[in-house]
Amino acid sequence: MDIKEIKINCPKCGKNIILDSIPYWNYKGLVRCQGCKRTCSIEISGGRLTTTPELVYSLNPDFKSPPIPNYILEDFKEAIICYSNRAPKACIVMCGRSLEGLTNEQSASGNTLNEKIKNLHDNDVISDTLYNAFTKIRTLRNIGAHSSPTSIIQPGEDKKILDITKHVIEHVYVLPLLLD
Repeated sequence: MDIKEIKINCPKCGKNIILDSIPYWNYKGLVRCQGCKRTCSIEISGGRLTTTPELVYSLNPDFKSPPIPNYILEDFKEAIICYSNRAPKACIVMCGRSLEGLTNEQSASGNTLNEKIKNLHDNDVISDTLYNAFTKIRTLRNIGAHSSPTSIIQPGEDKKILDITKHVIEHVYVLPLLLD
């Protein structure tokens, strides 16, 4: 049987993503839909799709304004890359690093990330809800960064943490500009 192309349905728009069978005969990675321009993660073995295509984050976070410090944005982009490559612990650790950068950039006082988060909360930089989100990210970051038999990241936690991190960054840097 001579297979010249591999067809995959885009999980976003449903259009076919058509791949040349030779370079994609055995492939694990990302492909982009030409219809909706979204990226999805796939795995092909022997010319056949072996996983359900999953949408992944864009490599360019769609923040609404430019004032986010580059080093925080770079850490967040790296978290997206980790998520796209199915590295949940690395994704969560990079989200934690993004937020640690945020606490430093906001001149939060304290010796630990926990103390800095509390300082931001006490000074009304972050709300109760964001304080709880920050704490969840910090806790999971510690689980991801430190190996032990009980260090387990549940499936889907990386996506949740990525979403929460984006919201926290937007809340601190974007929302105040929209309110002016």
